[in-house]
Amino acid sequence: MPVTREQVVTALLPDEPQYDQAARWGADALPYLTELVRGDDPNLASKAASLAVRIRDEGSLQVLSEAAQHPHPVVRIATAGELWRLGSLGIRPIVLKLLADPDPQVRLLAVTSAVRVPEPADVEERLEAIALRDPVPEVRARATDALRRTGRLDHLRDLVKHGRRGQSRS
Repeated sequence: MPVTREQVVTALLPDEPQYDQAARWGADALPYLTELVRGDDPNLASKAASLAVRIRDEGSLQVLSEAAQHPHPVVRIATAGELWRLGSLGIRPIVLKLLADPDPQVRLLAVTSAVRVPEPADVEERLEAIALRDPVPEVRARATDALRRTGRLDHLRDLVKHGRRGQSRS
């Protein structure tokens, strides 16, 4: 369904956009969402990232990759908080980037998305490193819980018990 930049911006302006309704534009909206994510308005950029997730197209990943690099944490927080919705669509590289984010809120939300990554070996290694060494107790606890849900908590316990912390990559 053809859509204009003006329509996309207008749909994202309310405090609570109607994301599901706007997502019906599909991939036609993605170039505008990329443009908004690259822009200087963090509020609009974070909403653009949230809409891209709901479009559920492989092109959404490009928008989210851009959003994961945005200088304003609110955009990265929105990305980390919504990314899990794409699950098996190829979120692994974005999750890895967000798990290494300097902002603890981004890392906290990225941990939730991390459990949805298929073929998660390197993601689980990153979660182990976070569970062992993140400076924020809440982030460490969320990572430990995520490892428990993925059945990797015993591996983490072995790392701690045998003093092989250095083997996990951060």
